[in-house]
Amino acid sequence: VLSLDLAAPTPTAVPTPRPTNRPVTQEEAPYIDALESISTREAMGDPTSPQGRALAFMLRDGLVDPVRDPEKARQRYALATVGYATNQDGWLNGLNFLTGADECDWAVESGGETKGVLCDEG
Repeated sequence: VLSLDLAAPTPTAVPTPRPTNRPVTQEEAPYIDALESISTREAMGDPTSPQGRALAFMLRDGLVDPVRDPEKARQRYALATVGYATNQDGWLNGLNFLTGADECDWAVESGGETKGVLCDEG
């Protein structure tokens, strides 16, 4: 005999957040030191957040040395964070965004205009 309980489901407790007090790796430390002025350790430590994804991108990419050029590291991280936070609909596709290219090259020419990142080189 099959029995079905059609009572309303009982809500579950809100999941506990991922611990953010994990040790910082030796590889992450110089990036976190350079980026703490614009982001939090908690956000960078969450691999599902745009900030955590941007940090992981920079660690994989290795294009910018955060010790020698912390300003460039902050610029690349900020743009990567915006990319991860806003690209749900794929609007950045085709703009070279989040590639191994310099972030000032995350753009394309289309119809006589540049779309993407425009850096002031001065």
